Amino acid sequence: MKPQEKVPRLRKLFQTDFERIDEWFGRKLFHRDVSEIAVYLAVLCYAIVFSYFTILKYQSYNAYAWDLGIFNQSFWTTTHAGKFLFSNVELFVNPTGVFFGIHFSPILLLVLPFYSLYSSPLTLLVFQSSILALGAVPLYFFAKRVLNVRTVAVVLSLAYLLYPPLHGINWFDFHVQAFLPLFFFCTIYFLSKESWPKYFFFLILSLMAAENVPILVVFIGIYCFWLYRKQFIDVIRKRTISDRNVLIPPLTIILGIFWWALALWIQQEYFPINPAYSQLYKAVDNWSVLGIKDDPITLPLYVVFNIARGAQAFSYDILVKLLYVFLLFGPLLFLSFRSAVTTVTLAWFVPVFFSNYPSYYTIGGHFPAYVIAFIFLGAVYGLKKSVKPRRFRSLKSYTKGLLLAGLLFTAFASPLSPLMTVINNAALFPDYRPPVMTEHDRMLQTIVDMVPRNASVLTQNSIFPHLSDRVNSYAYPVELILDRAPHDPMDQYLNETVRKSDLILVDAATDPSSSAIISKAESLGVYGVYASADGIILLKKDFRGDPVFHVP
Repeated sequence: MKPQEKVPRLRKLFQTDFERIDEWFGRKLFHRDVSEIAVYLAVLCYAIVFSYFTILKYQSYNAYAWDLGIFNQSFWTTTHAGKFLFSNVELFVNPTGVFFGIHFSPILLLVLPFYSLYSSPLTLLVFQSSILALGAVPLYFFAKRVLNVRTVAVVLSLAYLLYPPLHGINWFDFHVQAFLPLFFFCTIYFLSKESWPKYFFFLILSLMAAENVPILVVFIGIYCFWLYRKQFIDVIRKRTISDRNVLIPPLTIILGIFWWALALWIQQEYFPINPAYSQLYKAVDNWSVLGIKDDPITLPLYVVFNIARGAQAFSYDILVKLLYVFLLFGPLLFLSFRSAVTTVTLAWFVPVFFSNYPSYYTIGGHFPAYVIAFIFLGAVYGLKKSVKPRRFRSLKSYTKGLLLAGLLFTAFASPLSPLMTVINNAALFPDYRPPVMTEHDRMLQTIVDMVPRNASVLTQNSIFPHLSDRVNSYAYPVELILDRAPHDPMDQYLNETVRKSDLILVDAATDPSSSAIISKAESLGVYGVYASADGIILLKKDFRGDPVFHVP
Protein backbone atom coordinates (compact mmCIF):
# COMPACT_ATOMS: atom_id res chain seq x y z
CA MET A 1 0.00 0.00 0.00
CA LYS A 2 1.33 3.40 -0.94
CA PRO A 3 1.96 5.91 1.92
CA GLN A 4 -0.48 8.45 0.46
CA GLU A 5 -3.26 5.81 0.57
CA LYS A 6 -2.64 5.12 4.27
CA VAL A 7 -3.39 8.69 5.43
CA PRO A 8 -7.14 8.77 4.59
CA ARG A 9 -7.56 5.31 6.11
CA LEU A 10 -5.82 6.35 9.31
CA ARG A 11 -7.97 9.46 9.53
CA LYS A 12 -11.07 7.31 9.03
CA LEU A 13 -9.90 4.96 11.78
CA PHE A 14 -9.57 7.73 14.36
CA GLN A 15 -12.74 9.58 13.39
CA THR A 16 -15.35 10.05 16.12
CA ASP A 17 -18.99 9.16 15.57
CA PHE A 18 -19.75 12.89 15.43
CA GLU A 19 -17.22 13.40 12.64
CA ARG A 20 -18.64 10.45 10.71
CA ILE A 21 -22.17 11.87 10.98
CA ASP A 22 -20.91 15.25 9.81
CA GLU A 23 -19.12 13.62 6.89
CA TRP A 24 -22.29 11.72 5.96
CA PHE A 25 -24.29 14.96 6.10
CA GLY A 26 -21.82 16.39 3.60
CA ARG A 27 -22.64 13.82 0.94
CA LYS A 28 -24.56 14.93 -2.12
CA LEU A 29 -28.13 13.95 -2.91
CA PHE A 30 -29.86 15.59 -5.88
CA HIS A 31 -26.89 17.98 -6.00
CA ARG A 32 -27.58 19.10 -2.40
CA ASP A 33 -25.93 18.23 0.88
CA VAL A 34 -27.75 15.47 2.76
CA SER A 35 -27.90 17.89 5.71
CA GLU A 36 -29.79 20.40 3.60
CA ILE A 37 -32.24 17.73 2.42
CA ALA A 38 -32.76 16.68 6.06
CA VAL A 39 -33.72 20.26 6.99
CA TYR A 40 -36.18 20.49 4.08
CA LEU A 41 -37.83 17.24 5.18
CA ALA A 42 -38.06 18.46 8.77
CA VAL A 43 -39.67 21.70 7.55
CA LEU A 44 -42.19 19.72 5.52
CA CYS A 45 -43.05 17.48 8.50
CA TYR A 46 -43.55 20.50 10.76
CA ALA A 47 -45.79 22.25 8.22
CA ILE A 48 -47.95 19.14 7.76
CA VAL A 49 -48.28 18.39 11.50
CA PHE A 50 -49.13 21.94 12.54
CA SER A 51 -51.43 22.49 9.59
CA TYR A 52 -53.38 19.42 10.63
CA PHE A 53 -53.67 20.34 14.31
CA THR A 54 -54.45 24.03 13.79
CA ILE A 55 -57.16 23.06 11.30
CA LEU A 56 -58.55 20.63 13.88
CA LYS A 57 -58.39 23.44 16.45
CA TYR A 58 -60.41 25.66 14.11
CA GLN A 59 -62.93 22.90 13.36
CA SER A 60 -63.44 22.28 17.09
CA TYR A 61 -64.33 25.96 17.60
CA ASN A 62 -61.10 26.94 19.33
CA ALA A 63 -60.18 29.69 16.86
CA TYR A 64 -61.40 33.22 17.32
CA ALA A 65 -62.66 36.43 15.77
CA TRP A 66 -59.59 38.03 17.34
CA ASP A 67 -57.66 37.24 15.16
CA LEU A 68 -58.38 34.45 12.64
CA GLY A 69 -61.85 35.84 11.91
CA ILE A 70 -60.52 39.35 11.30
CA PHE A 71 -57.93 38.13 8.81
CA ASN A 72 -60.26 35.73 7.03
CA GLN A 73 -62.98 38.35 6.62
CA SER A 74 -60.38 40.88 5.45
CA PHE A 75 -59.08 38.52 2.78
CA TRP A 76 -62.54 37.30 1.77
CA THR A 77 -63.95 40.79 1.28
CA THR A 78 -60.91 41.68 -0.82
CA THR A 79 -61.14 38.68 -3.12
CA HIS A 80 -64.95 38.33 -3.29
CA ALA A 81 -66.65 41.60 -2.37
CA GLY A 82 -64.45 44.33 -3.81
CA LYS A 83 -63.64 45.76 -0.37
CA PHE A 84 -59.93 46.17 0.38
CA LEU A 85 -58.96 44.20 3.52
CA PHE A 86 -62.30 45.06 5.10
CA SER A 87 -63.60 43.56 8.36
CA ASN A 88 -66.59 44.39 10.57
CA VAL A 89 -65.03 43.08 13.77
CA GLU A 90 -63.53 46.34 15.04
CA LEU A 91 -65.67 49.00 13.38
CA PHE A 92 -66.17 50.68 16.74
CA VAL A 93 -62.48 51.66 16.86
CA ASN A 94 -61.69 51.51 13.12
CA PRO A 95 -64.59 53.16 11.23
CA THR A 96 -63.14 52.47 7.76
CA GLY A 97 -63.02 48.73 8.49
CA VAL A 98 -59.73 48.48 6.55
CA PHE A 99 -57.18 46.35 8.40
CA PHE A 100 -54.47 48.99 7.89
CA GLY A 101 -56.36 51.19 10.34
CA ILE A 102 -55.38 48.76 13.12
CA HIS A 103 -52.02 47.52 11.82
CA PHE A 104 -50.11 48.79 8.81
CA SER A 105 -49.16 45.43 7.29
CA PRO A 106 -48.59 45.59 3.52
CA ILE A 107 -47.09 42.09 3.75
CA LEU A 108 -50.69 40.82 3.65
CA LEU A 109 -50.71 41.55 -0.08
CA LEU A 110 -48.30 38.63 -0.50
CA VAL A 111 -50.86 36.30 1.07
CA LEU A 112 -53.73 37.33 -1.21
CA PRO A 113 -52.69 35.22 -4.25
CA PHE A 114 -52.59 32.08 -2.09
CA TYR A 115 -55.90 32.92 -0.44
CA SER A 116 -57.58 33.54 -3.80
CA LEU A 117 -56.80 29.95 -4.82
CA TYR A 118 -58.85 28.60 -1.90
CA SER A 119 -60.71 31.21 0.13
CA SER A 120 -60.93 29.72 3.59
CA PRO A 121 -59.44 30.06 7.08
CA LEU A 122 -57.77 26.71 6.35
CA THR A 123 -55.59 28.41 3.74
CA LEU A 124 -54.37 30.92 6.32
CA LEU A 125 -53.58 28.20 8.85
CA VAL A 126 -51.62 26.12 6.34
CA PHE A 127 -49.84 29.22 5.04
CA GLN A 128 -48.82 30.27 8.55
CA SER A 129 -47.53 26.81 9.46
CA SER A 130 -45.44 26.76 6.28
CA ILE A 131 -43.99 30.26 6.73
CA LEU A 132 -43.02 29.57 10.33
CA ALA A 133 -41.42 26.26 9.37
CA LEU A 134 -39.39 27.88 6.57
CA GLY A 135 -37.50 29.89 9.17
CA ALA A 136 -35.43 26.74 9.78
CA VAL A 137 -33.88 27.04 6.30
CA PRO A 138 -32.00 30.38 6.63
CA LEU A 139 -31.14 29.39 10.21
CA TYR A 140 -29.47 26.24 8.86
CA PHE A 141 -27.43 28.17 6.29
CA PHE A 142 -26.48 30.80 8.85
CA ALA A 143 -25.35 28.18 11.40
CA LYS A 144 -23.42 26.25 8.74
CA ARG A 145 -21.67 29.44 7.66
CA VAL A 146 -20.75 30.53 11.20
CA LEU A 147 -19.87 27.13 12.70
CA ASN A 148 -18.78 25.26 9.55
CA VAL A 149 -20.28 22.03 10.95
CA ARG A 150 -23.33 20.64 9.17
CA THR A 151 -24.48 18.45 12.05
CA VAL A 152 -24.77 21.36 14.45
CA ALA A 153 -26.58 23.42 11.78
CA VAL A 154 -29.12 20.60 11.35
CA VAL A 155 -29.63 20.23 15.11
CA LEU A 156 -30.15 23.97 15.54
CA SER A 157 -32.76 23.87 12.78
CA LEU A 158 -34.46 20.95 14.55
CA ALA A 159 -34.28 22.89 17.84
CA TYR A 160 -36.10 25.73 16.12
CA LEU A 161 -38.85 23.40 14.85
CA LEU A 162 -39.15 21.85 18.34
CA TYR A 163 -39.27 25.25 20.03
CA PRO A 164 -42.45 25.66 22.17
CA PRO A 165 -42.69 29.48 21.74
CA LEU A 166 -42.73 28.89 17.96
CA HIS A 167 -45.52 26.36 18.44
CA GLY A 168 -47.40 28.99 20.45
CA ILE A 169 -47.24 31.46 17.56
CA ASN A 170 -48.56 28.75 15.26
CA TRP A 171 -51.25 27.74 17.75
CA PHE A 172 -52.98 31.06 18.20
CA ASP A 173 -54.96 31.78 15.02
CA PHE A 174 -53.25 33.67 12.15
CA HIS A 175 -50.95 36.70 12.52
CA VAL A 176 -48.70 38.80 10.31
CA GLN A 177 -45.93 38.40 12.90
CA ALA A 178 -45.52 34.82 11.64
CA PHE A 179 -43.38 36.25 8.83
CA LEU A 180 -40.84 37.79 11.20
CA PRO A 181 -38.68 34.75 12.11
CA LEU A 182 -38.10 33.94 8.43
CA PHE A 183 -37.43 37.55 7.44
CA PHE A 184 -35.17 38.33 10.39
CA PHE A 185 -33.15 35.14 9.88
CA CYS A 186 -32.61 36.13 6.26
CA THR A 187 -31.77 39.72 7.23
CA ILE A 188 -28.98 38.76 9.63
CA TYR A 189 -27.75 35.97 7.35
CA PHE A 190 -27.18 38.44 4.52
CA LEU A 191 -25.73 40.92 7.02
CA SER A 192 -23.12 38.30 7.91
CA LYS A 193 -22.35 37.86 4.19
CA GLU A 194 -22.36 41.64 3.62
CA SER A 195 -24.80 41.10 0.77
CA TRP A 196 -26.41 44.50 1.11
CA PRO A 197 -29.20 44.42 -1.54
CA LYS A 198 -30.58 41.19 -0.02
CA TYR A 199 -30.06 42.53 3.51
CA PHE A 200 -32.18 45.61 2.82
CA PHE A 201 -34.71 43.57 0.83
CA PHE A 202 -35.50 41.36 3.83
CA LEU A 203 -35.28 44.31 6.19
CA ILE A 204 -38.03 46.03 4.20
CA LEU A 205 -40.10 42.82 4.13
CA SER A 206 -39.80 42.72 7.93
CA LEU A 207 -40.99 46.32 8.18
CA MET A 208 -43.99 45.44 6.00
CA ALA A 209 -45.25 43.00 8.66
CA ALA A 210 -46.35 45.52 11.31
CA GLU A 211 -45.96 49.16 12.24
CA ASN A 212 -44.06 48.40 15.47
CA VAL A 213 -41.26 46.47 13.71
CA PRO A 214 -39.27 49.72 13.09
CA ILE A 215 -38.27 49.66 16.78
CA LEU A 216 -36.54 46.32 16.21
CA VAL A 217 -34.98 47.62 13.00
CA VAL A 218 -33.49 50.56 14.89
CA PHE A 219 -31.97 48.08 17.35
CA ILE A 220 -30.59 46.09 14.41
CA GLY A 221 -28.94 49.33 13.28
CA ILE A 222 -27.42 49.78 16.74
CA TYR A 223 -26.14 46.20 16.56
CA CYS A 224 -24.58 47.03 13.17
CA PHE A 225 -22.79 49.97 14.80
CA TRP A 226 -21.28 47.45 17.22
CA LEU A 227 -20.27 45.11 14.39
CA TYR A 228 -18.45 47.90 12.53
CA ARG A 229 -17.11 49.74 15.56
CA LYS A 230 -13.50 49.35 14.41
CA GLN A 231 -14.31 50.85 11.03
CA PHE A 232 -16.06 53.76 12.75
CA ILE A 233 -13.00 54.41 14.92
CA ASP A 234 -10.93 54.35 11.74
CA VAL A 235 -13.28 56.89 10.13
CA ILE A 236 -12.93 59.21 13.14
CA ARG A 237 -9.16 58.94 13.09
CA LYS A 238 -8.67 59.38 9.36
CA ARG A 239 -11.69 61.64 8.83
CA THR A 240 -12.50 59.79 5.64
CA ILE A 241 -14.67 56.79 4.77
CA SER A 242 -12.40 54.01 3.61
CA ASP A 243 -14.97 51.23 4.19
CA ARG A 244 -18.48 51.87 2.88
CA ASN A 245 -19.88 49.28 5.28
CA VAL A 246 -19.92 52.01 7.93
CA LEU A 247 -22.91 53.47 6.06
CA ILE A 248 -25.04 50.38 6.81
CA PRO A 249 -25.81 51.15 10.49
CA PRO A 250 -27.07 54.72 9.97
CA LEU A 251 -28.98 53.68 6.83
CA THR A 252 -30.67 50.89 8.80
CA ILE A 253 -31.73 53.26 11.57
CA ILE A 254 -32.91 55.91 9.09
CA LEU A 255 -34.95 53.27 7.23
CA GLY A 256 -36.60 52.16 10.49
CA ILE A 257 -37.50 55.72 11.51
CA PHE A 258 -38.72 56.58 8.00
CA TRP A 259 -40.97 53.52 7.84
CA TRP A 260 -42.41 54.24 11.28
CA ALA A 261 -43.24 57.83 10.23
CA LEU A 262 -44.69 56.63 6.90
CA ALA A 263 -46.91 54.02 8.57
CA LEU A 264 -48.12 56.55 11.14
CA TRP A 265 -48.92 59.11 8.43
CA ILE A 266 -50.80 56.60 6.24
CA GLN A 267 -52.88 55.38 9.18
CA GLN A 268 -53.77 58.89 10.37
CA GLU A 269 -54.42 60.24 6.88
CA TYR A 270 -56.39 57.40 5.31
CA PHE A 271 -57.54 55.07 8.11
CA PRO A 272 -58.10 57.24 11.20
CA ILE A 273 -59.38 55.56 14.35
CA ASN A 274 -62.36 56.69 16.40
CA PRO A 275 -60.89 59.18 18.95
CA ALA A 276 -63.24 57.86 21.63
CA TYR A 277 -61.32 54.59 21.55
CA SER A 278 -57.82 56.07 21.43
CA GLN A 279 -56.66 54.52 24.71
CA LEU A 280 -58.06 51.13 23.75
CA TYR A 281 -56.34 51.29 20.35
CA LYS A 282 -52.97 52.22 21.89
CA ALA A 283 -53.35 49.48 24.56
CA VAL A 284 -52.55 52.01 27.29
CA ASP A 285 -54.03 49.74 29.98
CA ASN A 286 -51.33 47.17 29.25
CA TRP A 287 -48.98 49.44 31.23
CA SER A 288 -51.45 50.71 33.83
CA VAL A 289 -49.25 49.63 36.75
CA LEU A 290 -46.47 51.79 35.35
CA GLY A 291 -48.96 54.65 35.12
CA ILE A 292 -48.92 55.34 31.37
CA LYS A 293 -51.96 57.41 30.44
CA ASP A 294 -51.29 58.66 26.91
CA ASP A 295 -49.05 56.57 24.62
CA PRO A 296 -46.82 53.54 25.35
CA ILE A 297 -44.06 55.10 23.25
CA THR A 298 -43.40 57.34 26.26
CA LEU A 299 -42.54 54.29 28.40
CA PRO A 300 -38.83 55.21 28.85
CA LEU A 301 -39.83 58.58 30.34
CA TYR A 302 -42.20 56.94 32.83
CA VAL A 303 -39.50 54.49 33.90
CA VAL A 304 -36.80 57.15 34.31
CA PHE A 305 -38.88 59.80 36.06
CA ASN A 306 -40.95 57.55 38.30
CA ILE A 307 -38.61 54.89 39.65
CA ALA A 308 -41.05 53.64 42.28
CA ARG A 309 -43.80 52.97 39.71
CA GLY A 310 -41.19 51.46 37.42
CA ALA A 311 -40.09 49.03 40.11
CA GLN A 312 -43.71 48.15 40.85
CA ALA A 313 -44.43 47.50 37.16
CA PHE A 314 -41.23 45.48 36.73
CA SER A 315 -42.03 43.26 39.72
CA TYR A 316 -45.64 42.72 38.64
CA ASP A 317 -46.05 39.00 37.79
CA ILE A 318 -42.26 38.74 38.04
CA LEU A 319 -42.21 34.95 38.44
CA VAL A 320 -44.34 34.52 35.31
CA LYS A 321 -42.06 36.92 33.43
CA LEU A 322 -38.97 34.99 34.54
CA LEU A 323 -40.63 31.74 33.44
CA TYR A 324 -41.24 33.39 30.07
CA VAL A 325 -37.52 34.16 29.75
CA PHE A 326 -36.69 30.59 30.81
CA LEU A 327 -39.00 29.14 28.16
CA LEU A 328 -37.49 31.39 25.48
CA PHE A 329 -33.80 30.90 26.25
CA GLY A 330 -33.73 27.54 28.06
CA PRO A 331 -34.21 25.32 24.98
CA LEU A 332 -30.96 26.81 23.61
CA LEU A 333 -29.04 26.28 26.87
CA PHE A 334 -28.90 30.07 27.37
CA LEU A 335 -26.15 30.30 24.74
CA SER A 336 -27.86 33.39 23.31
CA PHE A 337 -26.62 35.49 26.23
CA ARG A 338 -23.07 35.19 24.87
CA SER A 339 -23.80 37.18 21.70
CA ALA A 340 -24.32 40.88 21.02
CA VAL A 341 -27.08 40.15 18.48
CA THR A 342 -29.32 39.10 21.37
CA THR A 343 -29.40 42.73 22.52
CA VAL A 344 -31.86 43.38 19.69
CA THR A 345 -34.42 41.53 21.83
CA LEU A 346 -34.31 44.39 24.35
CA ALA A 347 -36.58 46.30 21.96
CA TRP A 348 -39.24 43.78 23.01
CA PHE A 349 -38.23 42.69 26.51
CA VAL A 350 -38.01 46.20 28.01
CA PRO A 351 -41.68 47.08 27.35
CA VAL A 352 -42.72 43.53 28.23
CA PHE A 353 -41.09 43.54 31.66
CA PHE A 354 -42.79 46.83 32.56
CA SER A 355 -46.16 45.59 31.31
CA ASN A 356 -49.04 44.12 33.29
CA TYR A 357 -50.60 42.37 30.27
CA PRO A 358 -50.02 38.58 30.62
CA SER A 359 -50.26 37.83 26.88
CA TYR A 360 -47.01 39.75 26.41
CA TYR A 361 -45.06 37.50 28.76
CA THR A 362 -46.56 34.05 28.30
CA ILE A 363 -46.09 31.68 25.40
CA GLY A 364 -49.11 30.52 23.44
CA GLY A 365 -49.48 33.74 21.46
CA HIS A 366 -47.83 35.54 18.55
CA PHE A 367 -45.66 37.99 20.50
CA PRO A 368 -42.49 35.83 20.74
CA ALA A 369 -42.26 36.16 16.93
CA TYR A 370 -40.58 39.52 17.46
CA VAL A 371 -37.54 37.95 19.18
CA ILE A 372 -37.26 34.27 18.24
CA ALA A 373 -34.86 34.88 15.34
CA PHE A 374 -32.42 36.90 17.46
CA ILE A 375 -32.50 34.33 20.25
CA PHE A 376 -31.47 31.58 17.80
CA LEU A 377 -28.94 33.75 15.98
CA GLY A 378 -27.45 34.65 19.33
CA ALA A 379 -27.25 30.95 20.23
CA VAL A 380 -25.27 30.26 17.03
CA TYR A 381 -22.73 32.97 17.86
CA GLY A 382 -22.76 31.90 21.50
CA LEU A 383 -21.97 28.34 20.51
CA LYS A 384 -19.08 29.55 18.36
CA LYS A 385 -17.64 31.39 21.36
CA SER A 386 -18.11 28.38 23.62
CA VAL A 387 -16.02 25.93 21.59
CA LYS A 388 -12.74 26.13 19.73
CA PRO A 389 -12.85 25.67 15.94
CA ARG A 390 -13.52 22.07 14.89
CA ARG A 391 -13.30 20.79 18.48
CA PHE A 392 -15.75 17.98 17.82
CA ARG A 393 -15.84 16.69 21.40
CA SER A 394 -17.13 20.00 22.73
CA LEU A 395 -19.46 20.44 19.79
CA LYS A 396 -20.79 16.93 20.31
CA SER A 397 -21.69 17.74 23.93
CA TYR A 398 -23.44 20.97 23.01
CA THR A 399 -25.24 19.30 20.10
CA LYS A 400 -26.54 16.54 22.35
CA GLY A 401 -27.55 19.12 24.93
CA LEU A 402 -29.45 21.21 22.36
CA LEU A 403 -31.29 18.19 21.00
CA LEU A 404 -32.15 16.90 24.47
CA ALA A 405 -33.29 20.34 25.67
CA GLY A 406 -35.44 20.75 22.56
CA LEU A 407 -37.16 17.43 23.17
CA LEU A 408 -37.68 18.07 26.90
CA PHE A 409 -39.11 21.56 26.43
CA THR A 410 -41.38 20.26 23.67
CA ALA A 411 -42.61 17.49 25.95
CA PHE A 412 -43.47 19.93 28.74
CA ALA A 413 -44.45 23.15 26.95
CA SER A 414 -45.75 22.38 23.45
CA PRO A 415 -49.48 22.48 22.73
CA LEU A 416 -49.08 19.14 20.97
CA SER A 417 -47.74 17.47 24.11
CA PRO A 418 -50.20 15.05 25.76
CA LEU A 419 -48.96 16.46 29.07
CA MET A 420 -50.79 19.70 28.29
CA THR A 421 -54.12 17.96 28.88
CA VAL A 422 -52.91 17.31 32.45
CA ILE A 423 -50.83 20.38 33.40
CA ASN A 424 -52.71 22.95 31.32
CA ASN A 425 -52.79 26.23 33.22
CA ALA A 426 -54.97 29.04 31.88
CA ALA A 427 -52.65 31.70 33.32
CA LEU A 428 -49.42 30.29 31.85
CA PHE A 429 -50.61 28.31 28.81
CA PRO A 430 -53.97 29.70 27.67
CA ASP A 431 -55.93 27.39 25.37
CA TYR A 432 -52.75 25.36 24.99
CA ARG A 433 -53.65 21.71 24.55
CA PRO A 434 -54.33 19.22 21.75
CA PRO A 435 -57.78 19.88 20.23
CA VAL A 436 -60.58 17.33 20.36
CA MET A 437 -63.81 17.38 18.35
CA THR A 438 -66.85 16.83 20.58
CA GLU A 439 -70.50 16.09 19.95
CA HIS A 440 -71.24 19.65 21.06
CA ASP A 441 -68.97 20.96 18.29
CA ARG A 442 -70.83 18.85 15.73
CA MET A 443 -74.20 20.19 16.86
CA LEU A 444 -72.83 23.71 16.69
CA GLN A 445 -71.60 23.11 13.15
CA THR A 446 -75.07 21.87 12.18
CA ILE A 447 -76.60 25.14 13.39
CA VAL A 448 -73.83 27.26 11.80
CA ASP A 449 -74.67 25.61 8.48
CA MET A 450 -78.25 26.86 8.85
CA VAL A 451 -77.15 30.51 8.55
CA PRO A 452 -77.88 31.72 4.98
CA ARG A 453 -74.97 33.34 3.18
CA ASN A 454 -76.94 36.49 2.42
CA ALA A 455 -78.12 37.01 6.02
CA SER A 456 -76.46 39.43 8.42
CA VAL A 457 -75.39 37.63 11.59
CA LEU A 458 -74.02 38.61 14.99
CA THR A 459 -72.12 35.95 16.89
CA GLN A 460 -69.47 35.42 19.54
CA ASN A 461 -65.68 35.25 19.47
CA SER A 462 -65.25 31.49 18.96
CA ILE A 463 -67.98 31.12 16.32
CA PHE A 464 -67.20 34.15 14.15
CA PRO A 465 -64.32 32.56 12.13
CA HIS A 466 -66.83 30.01 10.78
CA LEU A 467 -69.07 32.85 9.57
CA SER A 468 -66.35 35.26 8.48
CA ASP A 469 -66.62 34.42 4.76
CA ARG A 470 -69.19 37.17 4.16
CA VAL A 471 -69.42 40.96 4.42
CA ASN A 472 -72.29 41.21 6.86
CA SER A 473 -71.14 39.10 9.82
CA TYR A 474 -70.32 40.73 13.15
CA ALA A 475 -68.53 39.65 16.33
CA TYR A 476 -69.61 40.58 19.85
CA PRO A 477 -66.57 42.15 21.58
CA VAL A 478 -64.63 40.06 24.07
CA GLU A 479 -64.65 40.92 27.76
CA LEU A 480 -61.21 42.58 27.66
CA ILE A 481 -62.46 45.09 25.08
CA LEU A 482 -65.74 45.72 26.88
CA ASP A 483 -63.88 46.42 30.14
CA ARG A 484 -61.53 48.94 28.52
CA ALA A 485 -63.81 50.65 26.00
CA PRO A 486 -65.78 53.81 26.87
CA HIS A 487 -69.21 52.64 28.02
CA ASP A 488 -71.65 54.90 26.16
CA PRO A 489 -70.10 54.72 22.66
CA MET A 490 -69.66 50.95 22.99
CA ASP A 491 -73.24 50.44 24.19
CA GLN A 492 -74.52 52.48 21.23
CA TYR A 493 -72.38 50.43 18.83
CA LEU A 494 -73.68 47.14 20.26
CA ASN A 495 -77.31 48.24 20.04
CA GLU A 496 -76.85 49.27 16.40
CA THR A 497 -75.13 45.96 15.58
CA VAL A 498 -77.94 43.94 17.16
CA ARG A 499 -80.59 45.92 15.25
CA LYS A 500 -79.01 45.31 11.84
CA SER A 501 -78.47 41.57 12.39
CA ASP A 502 -80.97 39.18 10.84
CA LEU A 503 -79.64 36.33 12.96
CA ILE A 504 -77.86 36.07 16.32
CA LEU A 505 -75.92 32.92 17.17
CA VAL A 506 -74.51 32.22 20.65
CA ASP A 507 -73.16 29.25 22.56
CA ALA A 508 -73.74 29.54 26.32
CA ALA A 509 -71.63 26.45 26.94
CA THR A 510 -68.42 28.11 25.73
CA ASP A 511 -68.87 31.88 26.11
CA PRO A 512 -70.32 33.73 29.13
CA SER A 513 -70.96 36.79 26.94
CA SER A 514 -73.86 34.89 25.35
CA SER A 515 -76.22 36.05 28.11
CA ALA A 516 -75.41 39.72 27.36
CA ILE A 517 -76.04 39.17 23.64
CA ILE A 518 -79.37 37.42 24.32
CA SER A 519 -80.37 40.18 26.72
CA LYS A 520 -79.81 42.88 24.11
CA ALA A 521 -81.76 40.88 21.52
CA GLU A 522 -84.66 40.32 23.91
CA SER A 523 -84.85 44.04 24.68
CA LEU A 524 -85.82 44.63 21.05
CA GLY A 525 -88.59 42.02 21.18
CA VAL A 526 -88.28 41.06 17.52
CA TYR A 527 -86.22 37.85 17.70
CA GLY A 528 -87.49 34.29 17.99
CA VAL A 529 -85.60 31.06 18.67
CA TYR A 530 -84.96 29.51 15.26
CA ALA A 531 -82.73 26.64 16.46
CA SER A 532 -81.27 25.41 19.74
CA ALA A 533 -79.21 22.53 21.07
CA ASP A 534 -77.05 21.95 24.16
CA GLY A 535 -76.85 25.66 25.08
CA ILE A 536 -76.49 26.77 21.45
CA ILE A 537 -79.15 29.29 20.42
CA LEU A 538 -79.84 30.74 16.97
CA LEU A 539 -82.20 33.73 17.05
CA LYS A 540 -83.93 34.97 13.92
CA LYS A 541 -85.49 38.39 13.44
CA ASP A 542 -89.29 38.39 13.05
CA PHE A 543 -89.47 34.62 13.54
CA ARG A 544 -92.46 33.17 15.35
CA GLY A 545 -93.30 29.57 16.10
CA ASP A 546 -91.43 26.47 17.18
CA PRO A 547 -87.69 26.10 16.45
CA VAL A 548 -86.96 24.36 13.16
CA PHE A 549 -84.14 22.48 14.89
CA HIS A 550 -84.14 21.59 18.56
CA VAL A 551 -82.16 19.13 20.66
CA PRO A 552 -83.18 19.12 24.36
